[in-house]
Amino acid sequence: IREYAPGDPLKQIAWRTSAHAGKLLVRQEARVAQKSITVLLLLKTSPADSGRMTQDEALLEHTIRVCAQCLWELCRDQWQVRLVAGCRKEGQSAMQNLPYASGAIGYQAMLHMLATIQMNQAAPATQLLRTGRECAEEQVLLITPYTDVQIREWKGTAGHKVLMTGYARDTGSCADLCVFQPGYEKGDAV
Repeated sequence: IREYAPGDPLKQIAWRTSAHAGKLLVRQEARVAQKSITVLLLLKTSPADSGRMTQDEALLEHTIRVCAQCLWELCRDQWQVRLVAGCRKEGQSAMQNLPYASGAIGYQAMLHMLATIQMNQAAPATQLLRTGRECAEEQVLLITPYTDVQIREWKGTAGHKVLMTGYARDTGSCADLCVFQPGYEKGDAV
């Protein structure tokens, strides 16, 4: 409790305490620790030549859209968000990685990164999941169209969340949430 100063919000006035003291007093609220999260975008979980998966461009586009929506909601709710995409820029060997950001400006930078992703430049899943393991003290959300045993093991050791966008592609049986591709995007009749 402290004495009221011009500009303090009226909702912070401690009315009962102010009545007893004979002057306006306000509750001084402690700052809550900043909420932070790392969003990992994994567009592929195995090498293209393994024969286990086919490249499905419509599904990958859907996954990017779901990621953009998640980023919007996190930024809107004042989370400090770091985006790490498991895709390399052409001519670079490292994954795309943005520093923590929030609000409209941070969201615009993340959208720009999502718009420049080259789907044929995927980084290995192990490299992206290693980044997630380094974030032991914060929340991590993995967004991917596929899950497998490797993702299940990563989730089990780290306790992070997995959002899957592919229909019936949860071979790792570890998705916390599934946001399936609408029928019109797959070319099916609605």
